[in-house]
Amino acid sequence: MDPKDRIALGKAGLTRAEVQSKEEVKWERELRNQCLAFCARHDLWVGTAADHKKSTYTAGWLDLSIILPGRTLYIELKRKNGKLSPKQLEFIGALYANHHLHYVIDSYEEFLKIMHHFLGYSLK
Repeated sequence: MDPKDRIALGKAGLTRAEVQSKEEVKWERELRNQCLAFCARHDLWVGTAADHKKSTYTAGWLDLSIILPGRTLYIELKRKNGKLSPKQLEFIGALYANHHLHYVIDSYEEFLKIMHHFLGYSLK
């Protein structure tokens, strides 16, 4: 967008789509931080890309890879009605074909249910 056209957008100078994109990033960062804090409290190993810069992870890799006793969980954080990218769908297909567990969640409560199922003890 031409800088002159942004003037009409007001102080923030963002289009509706840009504002929505910023909100999505903020929402995902908050959920990601809650999940990472849980894993830290329970001494779980987690693989995740840094959220302050463009990901250097393999394209399509899900947001969290959590190592549990005897298995690894792969979790993608998406808002309700959020769409998986073609690369993510391809990655999920590879996980499924190789009998790995994956989840697409949109809340911390969903994350806690999954963790309770696999850890089987009272969660904090």
